[in-house]
Amino acid sequence: MFETPSPYINYSTGRGLSFNDTEGLYVVRLQLDQLRVTHRQVFEATRDQGIGVNLHYIPVHTQPFYRELGFQLGDCPVAEKYYQEALTLPLFPGMNEEDQDRVVGALKRILPTEYTEEHGRTR
Repeated sequence: MFETPSPYINYSTGRGLSFNDTEGLYVVRLQLDQLRVTHRQVFEATRDQGIGVNLHYIPVHTQPFYRELGFQLGDCPVAEKYYQEALTLPLFPGMNEEDQDRVVGALKRILPTEYTEEHGRTR
């Protein structure tokens, strides 16, 4: 069964979507306002542990073509905030429970959990 590694992650898959609807992407949103690490630090630390996390949904208005049309940062604040928080976790048909445990374990090592001193409790 899926175990939540941290209260600092929002696991919502969207408006009523299930895993089957997302076709292989499992995006979480880091609650950066409650963390002492940056999005980039979480991304790099997870990658350093051999977990194939990724970034998706780069706001289109930040692409060079749209920048040349006059779009700039701040034009789409919701899309920009989403991109700053989103992290795509590995999800694939052959993923077994051991693979899932590796992903969860990596996140636990990077992010405080409800059982760590940083969160106000110890085991």
